[in-house]
Amino acid sequence: MFRPGAPARLGTVPGRPYDAPPYRPRTVGETHWAARSCVTVAVLLASALAVAVTGAAARAVGVSSVFRYHPADVQQTWRPAMSSAVEGGALPAADGLPLVADRDAVDDAGELDGGSEHVLGGRALEWQEPMRFHIKLFRSGRSFNCGGTLITRRHVLTAAHCTANTNTTLRLGGLNLTEGLEVSFGRRIAHPEYNPATSRSDVAVIELSRELTPKEMTTNNLELVRLNRWPKVPAPGSKASLTGWGYRTEGLSGMVVKLVVKAQLTVIDMEKCSARYERMFLVSLAKDQELCAGLNGRRSCNGDSGGPLWSVDSSRGGKGFVQYGIVSTAVGSRSRPCDKTWPTIFMRTSYFYDWIAEAVGEQYKGQLL
Repeated sequence: MFRPGAPARLGTVPGRPYDAPPYRPRTVGETHWAARSCVTVAVLLASALAVAVTGAAARAVGVSSVFRYHPADVQQTWRPAMSSAVEGGALPAADGLPLVADRDAVDDAGELDGGSEHVLGGRALEWQEPMRFHIKLFRSGRSFNCGGTLITRRHVLTAAHCTANTNTTLRLGGLNLTEGLEVSFGRRIAHPEYNPATSRSDVAVIELSRELTPKEMTTNNLELVRLNRWPKVPAPGSKASLTGWGYRTEGLSGMVVKLVVKAQLTVIDMEKCSARYERMFLVSLAKDQELCAGLNGRRSCNGDSGGPLWSVDSSRGGKGFVQYGIVSTAVGSRSRPCDKTWPTIFMRTSYFYDWIAEAVGEQYKGQLL
């Protein structure tokens, strides 16, 4: 589902001071085929002492700075973005979420492996389920980087870490990576509180170089997505969909899919999700602006950053779509860039709705659903 983005590291990295900025996994383009996209959180579980030291630093600088990280060129993000699935004998913790084993998250060059997130455990969509609102971001018009959603006829909602490079082309509509209406990048409007080092407020609005015409919307089967405004929706235990063009299998051998893939994720209680991160990484999540989802081996993976967590919009008679979150980060490592034992972390549309409305401007605010 997009450009390279990676999560930050937990614990210390060999050869780096404990207070150095966290590392993030590479995006699709930054991985073995050079195309960063979605943000994958790279987690390095060092010794107990290292974790303790990191925890102290975390409390001083803030949650995100310890386990997620966005590169300066924002082609990758470094926050965790995986579904918490019990797989391969992983034992669930007392809160019902599985524990993750220690792993090396740094490659020979001192960088985290992995890339943007891709949907794991998903299936290719049929034409009966067109992604009318899902947008594809390409770096330099060639390398698939991230995903996004069409919220007005001139604006796309995505993750801030996906928009560092303004030499970006967007493709709207179509299930295939090579299909869709191509529109050039106008300008990037990142949330003023977005911090690449912590992944907080990882939200951005891309203004297209021009407004789409009604004919283009119809011809390319495009549709605006409605943004959820209710903070208690979706409720823990409910289901929501994740779509993207990222890896479908865990590990560096996974391939970016050419057809959009959809997976059903389970929404996780934020208290439990945050408690798990605190227990393992001595950091907590921003419960008001973030959303955790992903169980049973289903989660985002490299290339899914910026993409939506959504469902059919029942308020419109099931004829539209509503978006709850934006793929931001996940836990990953060199050997398991898309660790399925951790949930994906999304930015809540309800929390950022007012800012999004301001970002699109008075002229287009009326188009927001």
